[in-house]
Amino acid sequence: MFDKKENFDFPDNASFVTRMNVRINDVNYANHLDYSALLEMVGNARSQFFRHYGCTEIDIEGVGGIVKKIYVDYLDEASFNDELEFKVFVSDIKGVKANLLFLITNLKKAKEVARVAMNFVFFDAKKGKLCSAPEKFIHMANSHQELIELRN
Repeated sequence: MFDKKENFDFPDNASFVTRMNVRINDVNYANHLDYSALLEMVGNARSQFFRHYGCTEIDIEGVGGIVKKIYVDYLDEASFNDELEFKVFVSDIKGVKANLLFLITNLKKAKEVARVAMNFVFFDAKKGKLCSAPEKFIHMANSHQELIELRN
C-alpha cells in the first residue's frame, strides 16, 4: 500500500497524444482490459512520446530516464476493440526528477479509463549517477504537439 496519494493535477495542455485499440489478448477473464495490458499500453505511449521528439528513454541527449514509481487510478472498464486515447503530460521537473502523467480515455464511451503517474529520474550512465533533466526533456515538456497512431 502506498503511503501517500499521487498528485493527478494535469497541466493545461498535453505534450503528446496517441490512440490504441484494446486487442483481444489485452482482455482478461472478466472480459475487460487487464491491468497488465493497461501498463503495457502506457509503456507503449511513453515510447511513442519519446520517439515523437527524436529520442528514446535511454538516450535523451545522452541521458536515460528510469521509471522509479508508477501510480494507477483505475476509473472505468475498457473492452475488446475499444479505442483508447492516451494524453501524455509532463509535470514537476525538479532536479533529477520529473513526472509523466497519462490521462486515458475510452473514446467509444467518452469516459476516463485510468489516470497514471510515472515518477521518472534521469541517469547519466557514463558518469554512473543521477543528473538533472536534459534541456531537450524540458523542451518536450513545454511542447504541445499531437501525434495520433493506432496500435491494432
